[in-house]
Order: sequence, then structure tokens, then C-alpha cells
Amino acid sequence: MSSTSTSPLKLTQTTIEDPIDWDHHIAQCKKRGLTCKAYCRQQNIHYESFLYRYKSVYPAKPKSKLIPITVKPTTSLEHNKALCHIELRKGHRLVVHEAGILNVILNKLL
Repeated sequence: MSSTSTSPLKLTQTTIEDPIDWDHHIAQCKKRGLTCKAYCRQQNIHYESFLYRYKSVYPAKPKSKLIPITVKPTTSLEHNKALCHIELRKGHRLVVHEAGILNVILNKLL
């Protein structure tokens, strides 16, 4: 019979590093104008950990499907010159007077 010997476990001493100052690193990344990935590579920081902290400070803005418009007060004469009227919810009405704006709206809707 052969006997198998097991070697005793060797314990190694590990050092506990100071906790990472994420606020400092996020500020430095923005100040230097680097991408998060480039900054992490440069500072030898785990990218996914940095990104997690970064997103908690700067959450992503939801993308809006709305298009910016300028609203001008109308007079009764201008109301008659409208190219189209778009009836919206809750009794609101969008009155379009310019062909360029109408084109933009139709392109976004269709």
C-alpha cells in the first residue's frame, strides 16, 4: 500500500491596503479628461469597481424621445395661418406654422 502524504498548509501574511478614495479618483479622472478605462489603467485600479462607483456619483441620464421646440405666443391672425394642428392628450393642441418644424416632427413620428 502506498501512503499519500499531505503537506501542511502554509499561511502567508497578506497586507491590507488602505481603502480606495473613490471620490478622489473620480474627480481626478474628470479633471484629467481621460476615459474611465484609460484612467483606471494608468492608476492600476480595477475598471469595473471604478465604473460602479462612478455611476453611483454620475447616474446615466435617461434618453428622451422629445425634441426641443420654441413656443411663441400666438395672435388670432397667426392661428389662421397654421400648417397643421396636432391634437394631444388632455386637450392640448400643437399648432405648427413652419414647414421645417412640421418636417422635423413628422420625421420623428414616422
